[in-house]
Amino acid sequence: STPAENPLAPGSKHLVTLVCLANQSGTGRVDFADSPVARALAGGGAESASVTWAGCSVAIGDSGEEGDVSPALSGDGEVNQKDIRLAQQVVLGLQPMPPPGLGFQRMDCAPVATGGDGVIDMADVVAIRAYASGDTAPHAAWGPSLAAGRAPSLQGQGLQLDASLTTVHFEAPANVQRGSTFMVPVVLTSEGDVHGLSLSIAFDASVLAFEEVNVVGSATNGVFLPNVEHIADGVAAFCVTLPSGDVFTNGAVTLAALRFQAMEGIGVVTTRLAFAQSPAETMASGLGAEVILLDVSDSQVSVYDDVAASAPYPPASGVAEGVSMSQIKVSWLPAPFSTGYRIRRRVAGETGWSILAELGAQRSVILDNGLAAGVECEYLVSSLNPSGEESTAILLRARTWSGVDHWRVQQFARVDGIDDAADDADPDGDGIPNLLEYQLGTDPWGFNNQVFTPALESIFAGTRSPTVSYVILNDAPGNVSFESIRDLSGGSSWTNYPLAPVVRRREGSGEHVKMRLPDAAQTNRMIFLRMRAE
Repeated sequence: STPAENPLAPGSKHLVTLVCLANQSGTGRVDFADSPVARALAGGGAESASVTWAGCSVAIGDSGEEGDVSPALSGDGEVNQKDIRLAQQVVLGLQPMPPPGLGFQRMDCAPVATGGDGVIDMADVVAIRAYASGDTAPHAAWGPSLAAGRAPSLQGQGLQLDASLTTVHFEAPANVQRGSTFMVPVVLTSEGDVHGLSLSIAFDASVLAFEEVNVVGSATNGVFLPNVEHIADGVAAFCVTLPSGDVFTNGAVTLAALRFQAMEGIGVVTTRLAFAQSPAETMASGLGAEVILLDVSDSQVSVYDDVAASAPYPPASGVAEGVSMSQIKVSWLPAPFSTGYRIRRRVAGETGWSILAELGAQRSVILDNGLAAGVECEYLVSSLNPSGEESTAILLRARTWSGVDHWRVQQFARVDGIDDAADDADPDGDGIPNLLEYQLGTDPWGFNNQVFTPALESIFAGTRSPTVSYVILNDAPGNVSFESIRDLSGGSSWTNYPLAPVVRRREGSGEHVKMRLPDAAQTNRMIFLRMRAE
């Protein structure tokens, strides 16, 4: 319908595009008619045209198999090396991205569980290789037929190193199931005027087996020279050279797809793929190849058996920290392939360890409750495998808050005891350090003129004794002592002065304390006293 002031002109034509999803191959009909659904808009003044067109026949072809994209995105009924090569070239930008339709749908086949994700990248190359090798059962093309966005570039992925003439990128999968194969893409970007490119690879032959290498991109017309003399020892070298007179142009991209198999066995092991100028010679004599310097370029691969694994890795790291006067929080980074964690505890002074908890794989934190204030504890955190076997453990230490730690959190919102929260700091400038403020229960942010009062009093008949009086507020610990000195000019030092209690009484929120110096006062004899926090 159109607005009343803009009616449809006689004979005007209007195009409506209908997008339909074909669920299966075959022949169907698309019919336009007033039945079974009338097009009249009730009360809208719309005129219902009498349509008697019987419809049209629509043939829907077979979608083909996932990964079958060569030649020319139409496929040939078989997923093989040609399909892998075409997908690699698309990912590298050497071939255009498939337009929306069956070609895109066949190439976008990863994740396998969803038939694609709307993005064509190296994951699709790996999936097509699995279809071609038979590792994944054939499947009719399905999933997205439209791009969700541009395919991501390999630029910036993995480890990047610059050599004199080339830039190299490569990445290996983090985890590989034993017995399965995986691909490591090595992308070489030439800076121009290079006749050949060569590199060396080293790996643990007891963990990984090298299967093959495929080279695509600007070197597809070149000569591929592998050096696999010591492949059984985990050393190989590869050199790609162009025909005589040809050179790699600036920005030319070559992909060397290295394929490995994780060896069968039991347990989890971490191995390393390393690219280096040595130990394998990579220079092809007389061919003018440039050696790519990759002495520090490597990637870790975890090989595991999720059915009968041995002890898994321990957590990479963890933290134990006191969070109250009776609690310590223990946390750790999850360990790969772990099915659970075992936490042991040893309190300071104990010689043996006790199991604190056994937790599932989804847990990575525990709160240890009911501890004494200021006590130090040690924790061992280990991971478990499906058989209940235990890995080596990481050791963590922490202690619960002491009374002064708790006071710091209340007064300074921190427990670390630095800056204004330090024991000897005096944020209110009254000359009373924080630790003494804590022992007396006074306010570290409020100025106090005097914390104790000296006097001469007749405690016993006939004698006058020096006394000191002070107040302990808010149930503070009150652990203080006194030191004395008779000469402040430097001729003597402060010594602890034992005082005898005289009065200790409670009034309101304060506890009043009076202490007596044991010596009788002497005429014209000066004594200096100072209070210390214990």
